[in-house]
Amino acid sequence: MEIPSLVDEIPVLAALASRADGETVFRSVGELRVKESDRLAAITKSLGAIGGDAWVDGEDLHVRGCEGFYSGKVDTALDHRIAMAFASLNVHPSVDLQLSEDRSPGVSYPSFFQDLTRVVQRA
Repeated sequence: MEIPSLVDEIPVLAALASRADGETVFRSVGELRVKESDRLAAITKSLGAIGGDAWVDGEDLHVRGCEGFYSGKVDTALDHRIAMAFASLNVHPSVDLQLSEDRSPGVSYPSFFQDLTRVVQRA
């Protein structure tokens, strides 16, 4: 998989990988440290805060999946990708999260929350 073309999708993929079986490794994603926030730090901190398990080893992000209940507050670091990633994770029935803010997705996707609600209602 070509990471450079998917770098903006890594936060949502990592959040969703936290619910998958086993460990998911995103290799050579150090570029995430120099986006709107340090997204590697935001992902690992946020997953840890809600009961997930993620860590960085060099340029690689590791996410260990868990079937348990996730709850807590996610600090979005005012980063639209982090906010959208964890809002997407929050639709899982075993997840109950609060985002520190919900305005940042408007930067890149003004109708994100309306569209997410619409998708969940159809499922």
